[in-house]
Amino acid sequence: MPPDGSGRRSGTLASSPQRVNDAIFLQMAALYEARQPVSVVALLERETSVSRDLRQRAANRLTMLPVYTGDEDAAVQRIEREVVGTESVIH
Repeated sequence: MPPDGSGRRSGTLASSPQRVNDAIFLQMAALYEARQPVSVVALLERETSVSRDLRQRAANRLTMLPVYTGDEDAAVQRIEREVVGTESVIH
């Protein structure tokens, strides 16, 4: 739970279409069935990990969908800002 207790966070390494669909399902179930504030993050290993259509659906439904390969430090820092609300320096 974030420091202010406002909601829960979840993340997944989305190296396959099934994992991205799982993340979308989790986000939608939390919002519409459990009615719980949840931020779901799916980290794509690379731009081509999923189809363009699935990437668009995920980007429109998940809290964020960063891409790891090619911009590793920034992807991790972006997740860190979302999850804990701070940013550290990664060397």
